[in-house]
Amino acid sequence: MPSASEAHIGRLRFVMSGGDSPESSPVSSPLRRKRARTDNASDRAADDESDFAEGNEEGSITGNNENIDPSIVNDPAGTISFSPGILQPRATGGTTDTGRLQQFAHRYSKKLKLTKEQQDRGDDFNARSLSERLYILWAGQQALRNQVDKIVTAQPLYAVSNSLKKSIDKYALAALLSAKISHYKGDIPRIHVEGLLKKYQEHELPRDLERNPADWSKVQSQIQYSLTQLRSKWKKAIAASIKNKDKTKCTNIYKLAQNLATSKNTVTAALCTRVAVMREVYIEKYGHEAAPGHESPQAGEDDDEPGGNADYWFAMDGRLELIRELAGGDKKKISRALKSILKDDRKTYGIFAESEGAEGDQEENDFQQEVDEVVGNEV
Repeated sequence: MPSASEAHIGRLRFVMSGGDSPESSPVSSPLRRKRARTDNASDRAADDESDFAEGNEEGSITGNNENIDPSIVNDPAGTISFSPGILQPRATGGTTDTGRLQQFAHRYSKKLKLTKEQQDRGDDFNARSLSERLYILWAGQQALRNQVDKIVTAQPLYAVSNSLKKSIDKYALAALLSAKISHYKGDIPRIHVEGLLKKYQEHELPRDLERNPADWSKVQSQIQYSLTQLRSKWKKAIAASIKNKDKTKCTNIYKLAQNLATSKNTVTAALCTRVAVMREVYIEKYGHEAAPGHESPQAGEDDDEPGGNADYWFAMDGRLELIRELAGGDKKKISRALKSILKDDRKTYGIFAESEGAEGDQEENDFQQEVDEVVGNEV
């Protein structure tokens, strides 16, 4: 039903058209109301067409969408494919929008504490066409990339810190002392040390260092160097332990294990059995009398030369593999085999009186237990 204002307008239009007053018309009231609604709808449609025509002449649509292309307003389903031209502001006769944008830009620039030069560049940016603004954004991105490349290039080359070197030496020794280690040569010891560093010394490794092959290889090289020095030192100690022709005057297994472990590590029965295997392999390979002549190369020399450290340590790894193979992986059988080698060593080179029960009574310290846990599960 039309509102009171619509009914009033209908009556006025009816009178203006030359007809009688609705009240004096013989036409029934319902019919009059129907005609009024029809006339109002027709008049509103005519007014809308007139407004639209006037808007087109001015280059804009009247109402709240002054700067929007008419095709966008008349496409409620959103089927129009936008082009850069549509997104550009349509020309208007006034400068209200430009002034409002400039005021906003100045307030926002002040909030971000931009310099006067940056603010002027912003005004220039807003005054340009869309194509020019897009290019300015692209060019700025390229300039920023150039600056980043300069910064990256200027950074100093990565070098292993002294603190990290000490940590590598610490965990390399602990890995080789572990009774859980399966190989003393090759990649396995290095992988163990890498795992220990990542777990316990991650703060000393630069973030994402492993993603940079060149820098990570420096850490791996330092690990290999530390392991090489330890193996060389150990082989020399084993050779020195049997240099006396009188076997009763040679170094007993407990003292030899102490020499390898250093004073900071506990000598356990498990470590003594490993050292006993090392000495047995050394004697089998070089002989007891020839021991002094087969000492390891000097520190820093290549241990992969024939007869060098690698030759000996590969033989040591082969002996451990043979024991595991003969035992079929049975831990009890492996333990019995290792203990028998330790027993033979003690018969040959004696037992240090003060340490006679120490080999069995000593337990690994907490640090070595943590290392054993990683070494036992890493590979």
